[in-house]
Amino acid sequence: MLSAFDKARELAVNVEAALAQGEQPSANRVREVADQMHRVDDDWRELLLRTKRLLQAYRAGGGTDQKAKKKSAGAVNSAWSLLLRATQALAELSTAFAALPQHDQQAAETLRREETARIAERLDDLRDIAGDLFLAHAKWQADHTVHKINHTNNPVERVRRKLTSSTLEAGPGPLDSALADIADQLSQQAETPAAMLVDVRADGTVLVSADGGPALSAS
Repeated sequence: MLSAFDKARELAVNVEAALAQGEQPSANRVREVADQMHRVDDDWRELLLRTKRLLQAYRAGGGTDQKAKKKSAGAVNSAWSLLLRATQALAELSTAFAALPQHDQQAAETLRREETARIAERLDDLRDIAGDLFLAHAKWQADHTVHKINHTNNPVERVRRKLTSSTLEAGPGPLDSALADIADQLSQQAETPAAMLVDVRADGTVLVSADGGPALSAS
């Protein structure tokens, strides 16, 4: 699936480059962009549901043994990472699609509004699950700290442990800290998620930051 997102991004970049040089896309090219965009959009929604399902299982404890708990965390990491990549690919394709020449200005403006609304809706859903994911990560950190304290060799802590009823067991494994940081920043940046790959601005401009590379934008 990741290779499909990379190919989709490559298509979007090529189309935008051709438009910038004044080339008119063929009917086949237009269909290719539209088909690819809707395919990535379908994949995005599937990944969102998968990430929600895996995150729910993770928050429930991740399994009955440590191997299952570690696997649960890894599954969430993988799904969330793919969802971010899918968001980037979808936004870039949407940008390219909205930039395609139309038969009149009204059609162009309608298409631009539709694509802006599409990405804005996806980003709203992404921010929602980003908040849930970060809360799950923060809970793991808190539980892990308590677990370490309750199992330390410090004599003072051993005495304190005997005087309390805390018997917290180790929960699921940790989520990837870098991915959790992205989730945290996404969930807090409702207007302009600076650390995110995609930014849909109020004027309809879609800004996409490639991995460490320059930003692509289209109005």
